[in-house]
Amino acid sequence: MRNAVLFAILLATGMVLSAWMGIDDSRRETGRAANLNTSQRRPPLKEGEILIWDPGSASPPAPRKAPAGGRAAAPNLPVHPAEPYAPIYEPAFASHPFYQGTRQLIRLARRLGAPRPDDWRSLVREPEQDFGQFVRNSRRASGALVIQPIGDLPADQRRAVGHILDSLSAFFGMRAVCSAPIPLAGLPPQCFRTGGGVRQINAEALMALVLGPLVEGDVCSVIAVTNLDIYPGGNWPFAGAFGWSSFESGTAVVSTAMILDRSRADRGRNLLRLTKLALHEATHTFGLKHCSRFNCLMNGTGNIRESDAKTLALCPDCLAKLSLVTGRGPELHIEDMFGLCRAKGFSGDARYYQLAMRLLKS
Repeated sequence: MRNAVLFAILLATGMVLSAWMGIDDSRRETGRAANLNTSQRRPPLKEGEILIWDPGSASPPAPRKAPAGGRAAAPNLPVHPAEPYAPIYEPAFASHPFYQGTRQLIRLARRLGAPRPDDWRSLVREPEQDFGQFVRNSRRASGALVIQPIGDLPADQRRAVGHILDSLSAFFGMRAVCSAPIPLAGLPPQCFRTGGGVRQINAEALMALVLGPLVEGDVCSVIAVTNLDIYPGGNWPFAGAFGWSSFESGTAVVSTAMILDRSRADRGRNLLRLTKLALHEATHTFGLKHCSRFNCLMNGTGNIRESDAKTLALCPDCLAKLSLVTGRGPELHIEDMFGLCRAKGFSGDARYYQLAMRLLKS
């Protein structure tokens, strides 16, 4: 009874918040995008510096100067050994329809090249997630995805929340709703830190103390959206982060502070950046880790250039994983995402999904 009441409250709140966000059906018009304006921080590393960080190490190394004309050698850091990568199309899974469907899309996949010194794969060492690891560390998606605004978002970003709800629904094939904003004054003091005159939210504390208790009953995952800088806490070596997530608690935090660019009157570009970030972090809550084989929505992002370079689509490997999580075949996912990209004006990704539809029907 309690779960049913909680879900009913969330649905009612979502309807009320449509007025708060200023959303109407016109947002579905082709090419329509929210005007997302906010300040963008400078990268935490100075030009010519690199910083390679291993999450398993006791403390992060200090920035080092990269040699002229080349990349610096990686410091001798302790790294968790990666298990040998096992392609998802191994014989044990070959008969599964999700694998058969996604295998055809290999023809459209683009392998990643060598990373630049300031790219995620150069800065953070993490093992590849093979399919066996995913099966052992994933969960089925069921219920509702909840967007939880933190603080008083500007009007343009409130409108953007409506676009994110559309994207979550199309991507996961699930209902997405928006909850009432939580004022900053209502957050525990452990959720904040101030450094260099910038107030930041501790993402780990926010997820543990505030968001985690919201994941119950028919609520599957909670994705917080804030316009404050965030950092994960602990030994994170950078000034901030685009987003953070937790598979264990089913929660994520997305910050607009570093991802949006107010120097350009390009609403569509900013909306695409925010959509990629929200879908990336939400997908982490179901057990998918970073992809380092193909150009993929699940590529790690160390800078805004990487965010712009990666696609809004999952690579075949990650799409097979998502299909197992949602129970929805890749064909339906691709059709829904093609419709979304066409409606939002994401023309480049719409072309990819159109090709993918044709390939799966051939």
